[in-house]
Amino acid sequence: MGLSIIEVAQKLKDEDKNVQIIYAFNGTGKTRLSKEFQRLVENDDFIESEKDIHEHKYIYYNAYMEDLFYWENDLKSDNGHKMKIHSNSFITWLFEEQGQGDNITEKFRKYTGSKLTPRINDKCTELAFSFEHGNDEMVPNIKISKGEESNYIWCIFSALLDEIIEERETLSDKVEKIIFIDDPITSLDENHTIELAMDLARLIKYNNIMDLKLKFIITTHNPLFYNVLHNSLNSKKCYIISKNGDGTYNLKEQKNDSPFSYQIFLKNELEKVISSRDIKKIHFNYLRNLIEKTATFLGYENSEELLPKSAKSDEYDNIKKQLGFNSHSCHSGDEMADLPDNQKDTIEMVYKHLVENYAVYAECKEISNE
Repeated sequence: MGLSIIEVAQKLKDEDKNVQIIYAFNGTGKTRLSKEFQRLVENDDFIESEKDIHEHKYIYYNAYMEDLFYWENDLKSDNGHKMKIHSNSFITWLFEEQGQGDNITEKFRKYTGSKLTPRINDKCTELAFSFEHGNDEMVPNIKISKGEESNYIWCIFSALLDEIIEERETLSDKVEKIIFIDDPITSLDENHTIELAMDLARLIKYNNIMDLKLKFIITTHNPLFYNVLHNSLNSKKCYIISKNGDGTYNLKEQKNDSPFSYQIFLKNELEKVISSRDIKKIHFNYLRNLIEKTATFLGYENSEELLPKSAKSDEYDNIKKQLGFNSHSCHSGDEMADLPDNQKDTIEMVYKHLVENYAVYAECKEISNE
């Protein structure tokens, strides 16, 4: 029997390990998990509250933090783009009182490999980004990508972690504080993903060595990020979280020391629902993930090369459309929606094509359900 999202949060809260790393597919409910976890720990929010930042038991990074920032675009002249910041004491404290602006910029450039320069105004209510050329020329007020925006917000949170670490080094009586981090990487290339994961792992190791009483819970949908943390940290507990057809969750511990077998997990999950015909819309997401991970593992540049080739081109095009449409839902409620038989048949047909035609699955060992 599966767990409710509250029961998953409670299980994580009750664990005495300093580090828990959780892999979850997009659409599983990682952001909701972070909020349910917060409700178990405390009733207020460190961003919205006037309480001193160091008094909070729970600090989180997730999509809600990104909602503090929004764009005001100059659509007429296309040269006055600014990122607005909802008024809050947290940003003011970090930039004005702690002087973390330069540190945040340095982190941002490190992880993006760009020459973008963010500038915050005196009231800490808006940001403008400029691009620095090597010849001292500057392109002001440019619109950055969604990936760059998310990464800059992560760098703000990373600077907050620096402040927390520095403050706790001087405390003689430390109360446990929980840091919940939900997917800090968006659109980073592999090198910068590894770099960010290694930096986070070093911070966690320092916390453990210095006994700073920080407890980390990290969720991600990125296998590379998961693997780097998995292999970099000795004392940790690792899980895969998945959603069942009835809306409940499985929280499965990864007990071995081998790298994360995400392809095998996907394969086993699809095999179970196909055999029972309990196939939901979310399983298109699982199938798409399996195809993409398999293509990467086998060295294919285009994952569509792994799809079954039909003599009728319209059938092949229909498979691609079903995969694309059904694995990119904007509404979380759609994930558990029942599928018509023809779409269930598509999932079953593509899955069987993969496992029967690519030798990588012939010697795969199943992940135990125990």
